[in-house]
Amino acid sequence: MSVPWTLWVRELRALLEQTPHARTYKVHDTPQRHSHPLLIPTHFIMKFTTLRAIWLTATLAATLGITACKSYLDVDPQALYAGEDTFSDVAGATAAVIGAYDLLSGDTSYGTRLNLYYPYDTDEMQASPLSLADGARLSIARYTALPVNAEVRNPWNTLYQGVERANICIKYLPQMALYTGGTSADTAALHRLYGEVLTLRAQYYFELIRNWGDVPTPLQPSIDAATLNL
Repeated sequence: MSVPWTLWVRELRALLEQTPHARTYKVHDTPQRHSHPLLIPTHFIMKFTTLRAIWLTATLAATLGITACKSYLDVDPQALYAGEDTFSDVAGATAAVIGAYDLLSGDTSYGTRLNLYYPYDTDEMQASPLSLADGARLSIARYTALPVNAEVRNPWNTLYQGVERANICIKYLPQMALYTGGTSADTAALHRLYGEVLTLRAQYYFELIRNWGDVPTPLQPSIDAATLNL
């Protein structure tokens, strides 16, 4: 699409009028077949050259910045440990097993729900006989607990989180080089941890079965499962 000559002249005149030497030059309102080449003031050329240099510098800086990001993206995150890193020594394996123990504490497991709310599910144990179901813990005592009740859903999730952590430990502990090839002390410690985490998983499943009956029973980490539709 061609630009009208008058529009081009008007825009060029506006640019020239902004320079201190604009009145020295004349811009024709109509095309001149044999007119002399248009002379641009030195001030305008210097201004254009400066803007061009700034643009080139910004483009170069942006390009270098994008290239420089690669070194940062290649750095291993320090706040995240892969299974191979965690189970590289006895200390890491011990920390992982302690993490599997951790979910037995807290309000959603043996801190309150599993040892106070669930076993004593009668009105006189949790509140006065005149208390009404509240959609939370009192609904458990009134035998009106629903799956949407957080007092039911949260302990369920906590127990399965414990199963998942136990499954991760059960997977990686026997794969450790120290499990069979370490010193006698290291080997004994890792075998003891393996026995503990097997018992931990059984404890989590005991509470799930005791409170919910038949439940899904994943025996491997979820990342290794063929399907999560249990």
